[in-house]
Amino acid sequence: MVTKVLSEIEYEGIRLDKGKWLDLANENKHKATKLLRSIDEVAAIHPKLKEFTTGVQFDMFLPQEEQRLTTINWDSPLQVQRVFKKLIPKLEDVNANSLFKYRYKHNLIEEYLKYKEISKLYTTYGEAFFKYIKSDDKIHTQFQQILFQQILNTGRMSSSEPNMQQIPSDNRYRNCFICPEDYVFVSSDYSSQELNVIAYGSKDPVFLNALQNNEDLHSVCADLVFQDKWTKSALPDCRYIASKQKCNCPEHKKLRTQVKSINFGLAYGMGPHKLADQLDIKLNEASELINKYFDAFPSIKTFLDKLGRYGRTHGYITTFKPFRRKRFFPEWDGPRTTPKDSSMIERASKNTPIQGSSADMTKLALIKIHDYIKSNQLEEQVKIVMTVHDQIDTICHKKLSDEWSKVLTELMEEAANTIITNKLLKAETEISEVWKK
Repeated sequence: MVTKVLSEIEYEGIRLDKGKWLDLANENKHKATKLLRSIDEVAAIHPKLKEFTTGVQFDMFLPQEEQRLTTINWDSPLQVQRVFKKLIPKLEDVNANSLFKYRYKHNLIEEYLKYKEISKLYTTYGEAFFKYIKSDDKIHTQFQQILFQQILNTGRMSSSEPNMQQIPSDNRYRNCFICPEDYVFVSSDYSSQELNVIAYGSKDPVFLNALQNNEDLHSVCADLVFQDKWTKSALPDCRYIASKQKCNCPEHKKLRTQVKSINFGLAYGMGPHKLADQLDIKLNEASELINKYFDAFPSIKTFLDKLGRYGRTHGYITTFKPFRRKRFFPEWDGPRTTPKDSSMIERASKNTPIQGSSADMTKLALIKIHDYIKSNQLEEQVKIVMTVHDQIDTICHKKLSDEWSKVLTELMEEAANTIITNKLLKAETEISEVWKK
């Protein structure tokens, strides 16, 4: 049934304000040019990179921003790897994931990563993006549900031509997508969807209590993990101490970020290596942090370990009731499964019920919203135009928007309560002239 809904979203399409989009592209082009100059400046004075300096007299008639200080083509992975191997001999490639762990040790790498990020925004989300606009002046993405990719095997959807799931979350990009005259966006998303799924599956009392009382879950977790260190780091006006809400204490922010990385990483089967790279800490520190976390939340460890054992033992894992959608592991070969495949299956078995149950919920919400629109003959006033993970976006005639906002929230939460029966997972709905995250 959800296939029909997705096909109607594809058919309906979504409008793009080309002028605002080009303004962003030109801004990123300017930033990329400045960063390119900055990279050259850092490389030109590095003692290990003298062979790459130009060694030529500047052209007095050439603008300063076009003067090159090095002979390096920063858009060539092969040349960049040759440069960076002077700094890190063991470096195998210059992919962002490989360089990430070195960004704070070498200023040049930090500058290069900034440049690549801005450069990608300019090339991917610049004027070239207009090729996706069809004759009706709309963009019509194509959704996929089942592909031989791990993230889609969980049941989450992707899209292509263009990939609307990867439009930058910066609302400056989202706001370039607009609706017809006299219509507004009415968008709804689940608040901490995957954390609610973890809380429900593990029945962890701390998670459940924090969600029940609208407390800042990441801060509550950090408090338990770091204990005295957390308490001693509180400033006199700490909001967390007063009401268990997110605070502005500098040390609390740092500790909260570390625990937040683990909270969300649980949904992706994150281990110490990934955590160490993400937080730029040593591997033993990451392992110790994860151990502290599970000491504080043993029921979550029990829940995840149980999922991992089930997948290794049976060769498949399921999402939560009532759907219990199965994900089979073709690599599984009973007792003959290789250790490498067994580890992969264990990680995926921990990840799939969390992400997969979240995906089931969003798909059920799409069906409920679609059916409500059809049964109440609202096709001219309300249309579903996009879905990104836990968010569903509709456009609605302005005169109906307040009423539809309430209905949309109820339908989203009705879908959530089908899976997360404790009714703690809520939907947040917003009315806007433009698309927002």
